[in-house]
Amino acid sequence: MPELIQFYIIESKERVGIISKAEKEKDFQTLEFETHTLGSSALTLGNIALSAISREIELHCMQQQFDEALEKSALLPDIASKSFSALETRNAQGFTK
Repeated sequence: MPELIQFYIIESKERVGIISKAEKEKDFQTLEFETHTLGSSALTLGNIALSAISREIELHCMQQQFDEALEKSALLPDIASKSFSALETRNAQGFTK
């Protein structure tokens, strides 16, 4: 489990960077794809807050509600950072009990 969590965090941080770049460039196709992928992997590890905002952004992109997608995507890096820190703390505690 610890290795899975570490891999998830590394990959997800890369995705957050891609999402931030897509937001700045208003690349809604990339924004939709990356938030879909991030939302799925976040949910798999129980990262509900990150999954929820990712799904909201994805849905806004699908519905061509681009201003709303940009608003939400601006919030994503902070939510992601907090959730990754919480996972790293939990991972450091171990999973034996």
